[in-house]
Amino acid sequence: MGEMTRLVFVALGDSLTRGYVPYRSTGPFHHSLPYTDALDNIVIVEQGKKGYENIDCAFINKGVDGDSTKGMLSRLTSELPGLNPDYVIVWGGINDIFMGRQPAEVLETLRQIYQKTFEIGATPIACTLTSVRGASPVVQRIQELNESIKAHSNLKGIMLADLY
Repeated sequence: MGEMTRLVFVALGDSLTRGYVPYRSTGPFHHSLPYTDALDNIVIVEQGKKGYENIDCAFINKGVDGDSTKGMLSRLTSELPGLNPDYVIVWGGINDIFMGRQPAEVLETLRQIYQKTFEIGATPIACTLTSVRGASPVVQRIQELNESIKAHSNLKGIMLADLY
């Protein structure tokens, strides 16, 4: 068996990253469902099938309820360098949209997050926002921001997970 390679993925985001469950989230069965747990399980199942037993993937969840992209940028520069991530999954902006920030303004902060990720020696993985129920002006702004995230990622060669 060959030498073990370790890959560290840090998930930077808001309550959706942390694993917020908006329904039936009270009572004795209250729990969160962070997507990083699902990624960890997928990797465990799939790596044996694909012959990658010598890769150890760690998923570190840095989701904070109610966080904005400005908060994410601040946390990236203060908390993430010490974690030595190989990849930073960037999923944020929905709280900014609900706070009334314009998509172009949110994209500018996301652009700074992607750039700082490169500066700490990691590779960013950009994520588009998921939709929300109702609130058509909000959905329009989400779609506008998503198109900008896609265009910027394509221009800069940043990996993209389209979650919309």
